[in-house]
Amino acid sequence: MDFNWTVHRFVGGALAFDLANTVIMRHDPRRRRDRLAGPHDFGAFVEAANRHGAERTRFSQLPMIAGEASNGLLELRECIDLHFRRLAQGKSGLESLPGLLRIVARTIESGQPFDIETATALSALKLASNPAPARIRCCRNCGWLFLDNSKNQSRIWCDMAVCGNRAKARRHYRSSKKETAPCDGG
Repeated sequence: MDFNWTVHRFVGGALAFDLANTVIMRHDPRRRRDRLAGPHDFGAFVEAANRHGAERTRFSQLPMIAGEASNGLLELRECIDLHFRRLAQGKSGLESLPGLLRIVARTIESGQPFDIETATALSALKLASNPAPARIRCCRNCGWLFLDNSKNQSRIWCDMAVCGNRAKARRHYRSSKKETAPCDGG
């Protein structure tokens, strides 16, 4: 199935989060979709990361990956998601940090400079050494990870134009349904 990699798909604020967010609706097994399920999906992700990703100027030429390398990228993605999702939920990252650091080190040792795996591993390392883990958030609507760079650290949606509007529309729908409900008795 073709998938359109729009700017919205790169709202994580870091390449590591953008990669973790390639699993759509991770928290809902019925609606969960992996945007890196096929071999051609990796190339499309890399091209889109070059165009839309927050770190595209730092990693300007991310080459395509193939075959066995994709397994390493998926393993890195899952370690990133596990560790930073724990932090976003206010839990300690001490249990998941050693695993993340091992795969980051292995990826950097075996990777090529500025390939997608190395770029993502460096992004995760930068986030892991972040002195402000409170800025790491999980979207209340879709569950994506993102870096909250707002002035007052109050961002609750990955993207106001998409998830924020959906949440507000649901809230408006519920309130309008209550207003039009028939009276009980009388």
